[in-house]
Amino acid sequence: MPKHPFRLPEVLSREEVERLIQGAQSRLHRVWLLIVYATGMRREQLVRLKVSDIDSGRMLIHIRQSKGRKDRDVMLRPRLLEELRDYWRRLQPQPKTYLFPSKDPRQKRDVPMHEGVREGSKTEEVLGLIKRPGGAPMKELMKATGWLPHSVRGFLSGTVGKKMGLAVTSTKGKDGQRSYSLKA
Repeated sequence: MPKHPFRLPEVLSREEVERLIQGAQSRLHRVWLLIVYATGMRREQLVRLKVSDIDSGRMLIHIRQSKGRKDRDVMLRPRLLEELRDYWRRLQPQPKTYLFPSKDPRQKRDVPMHEGVREGSKTEEVLGLIKRPGGAPMKELMKATGWLPHSVRGFLSGTVGKKMGLAVTSTKGKDGQRSYSLKA
């Protein structure tokens, strides 16, 4: 017997969904809501959606690394295709790889939206610290982010290392403190 009672999620009516979509603040947000609602896609899958994943000939959207790290195809509804085409026509410049690329002008490569580093973000601050000659000690990284050591290490290996493709090195100083820097 489960400890907590199992409750079914509240299902929105057709009118409520329509109001939600119509209430989007921008064309981009409207397209996001339509895609998520029509496909059941997760946010991470949405921002990594590639232009080549939209197959209008077969009326399919290819979702990469879905639940269980499996690829899957979902139906592309005619209304969603119409909205996507309208969104695409208005994009300037049109993206090469990702349907929702990063808008960060400092990004020199075609990356998904969430991988663009926002000015004033903790990512930008950490990158600034570890790019310095000699890097940054753990205490300084913790102070800059407000995170505990395990969170800083996870961020450096996950976001900086795997998602951004940068090599981070760790060195132990004479005082026994670890410093982290970008590998040259």
